[in-house]
Amino acid sequence: MGDSYKVTDGIISSNIGYMNDLKYYQISVPFQPDNSGGALFDKNGNVIGLTSAKLIGKGLENVGYAIKIAYLDLLLRNLPNYESLISDNTLVGKTFEEQIKIFKNDVCLIKVN
Repeated sequence: MGDSYKVTDGIISSNIGYMNDLKYYQISVPFQPDNSGGALFDKNGNVIGLTSAKLIGKGLENVGYAIKIAYLDLLLRNLPNYESLISDNTLVGKTFEEQIKIFKNDVCLIKVN
């Protein structure tokens, strides 16, 4: 599908995940297995989660899950040299296209062979 940046929009369908798991959002953002770990942003450009799973089955489309950033922050606190997640509102008030131009420089792809 190319090497260019890909961005899509969607909604948080539910504040809880599969089997009522409070650590996850249910999202309507379509993503593939290679997109797991992609950032989930709110309209102000704050990372609110990371895509992590999707339901696969007959008649299921665009049912995905993202782990909430608060739970990731708890995990990170247990790592050596932890630095608190920083809230940066530099994207507030900018159009979707302007936001993409700004945050595309902070997104990377890590390939594991």
